Amino acid sequence: MIKASKGSTRDRRRALLLQIAFVGALIFLAGSVILETQRTLERTGITGGFAFLQVSTGWDILFSLVPYSTAAPYWWAFVVGLINTVFIGLICIALSTILGTGIGLLRLTPYPVVQSITRLYVEIFRGVPLILQAIFWYAVATHLPRPKQAINFGDAVLLSGRGIYIPSVQFDLISGVVLVAGLVVLVMAIYCLFVRAHTRAIRLVLVAIAAALFLTWYDRTITPIGTIDLPALKGFNIRGGWRITPEFGALALALTLYGGAYIAEIVRNGLITVPRSQMDAARALALSPWATFWTVRLPLALRTIVPPLGNQYVFLMKATTVGVVIGFNDLFMVTTTAIVQSGQTIEVFALMILCFLCINYTIITIMGTINKALKIEGYEDDQ
Repeated sequence: MIKASKGSTRDRRRALLLQIAFVGALIFLAGSVILETQRTLERTGITGGFAFLQVSTGWDILFSLVPYSTAAPYWWAFVVGLINTVFIGLICIALSTILGTGIGLLRLTPYPVVQSITRLYVEIFRGVPLILQAIFWYAVATHLPRPKQAINFGDAVLLSGRGIYIPSVQFDLISGVVLVAGLVVLVMAIYCLFVRAHTRAIRLVLVAIAAALFLTWYDRTITPIGTIDLPALKGFNIRGGWRITPEFGALALALTLYGGAYIAEIVRNGLITVPRSQMDAARALALSPWATFWTVRLPLALRTIVPPLGNQYVFLMKATTVGVVIGFNDLFMVTTTAIVQSGQTIEVFALMILCFLCINYTIITIMGTINKALKIEGYEDDQ
């Protein structure tokens, strides 16, 4: 017993010394890198720090959701790039989720033709690199007809080499707040649909509130004449409506199709992992196929779907950096331009890394919260 005790004490000391040595080596390596970087910057005459953020950029950002000019400082250029990245990332996450869920469900249908088509889609878009897909769709977008020969869909949607033009809705601040509130309440209603702690009455009340808010928004925004702006050819260009630039459209389409292929497999695998005994029990209770899917199969499958889905969302958000090859002004392109113009490589990269860490951590936290909310007491213990 005494020998065993001495041996375990010796092992703990050895492990402690190894950990101290490892941490010390890391500190020494980091310090060496920092000192060498400082010497290099001094030799090249580059001053460090973040004072350059207050200097005007002098270059333009073609796609921006907020006002921007060449006189804007560097910090505002980073904000514009961050907004563009989050905007296109969220849109692609939503669209790829809808597409992937539909494809995943179709892959489980008993029809061989449907299974073959959906499997072909998954294999093609998972097998082709994302960067090649973005370049391909950008080439397609830029080779569309000129504005005068634009492809017309009911005088509402126009497709040309300068972009896709869709109708725009003009509404005031109050209408915007009402619309956002309606969407939030609707999301709460959908969330309550999968949480047992809430009764059916609460879900119905939330849906009713969301419907009332949407009706209020519709009455304030759509009803007045002239609030819908339709695109139309005026002179040599198309005026009016919202313009989706070729860069934005190509990147959004590439990310949606690529992410949808992976999400389809995630959804399919999640539904397959539901034990057959659970399905048999639902049928024994005389539940209809629709009720069995919504009350038994889908809630159990979500426990398997949500974790890898969160990883896919993080990947899609990081994959927005592919837009730099087709000229989309996301955070990565703004960062590379800022490095060339200012020479502050370390500081600019540090800002970009910090932004992506915050975005991805937010996504992981949200998906982790959803995963905990979907936990079914006693189900995991029986597996």
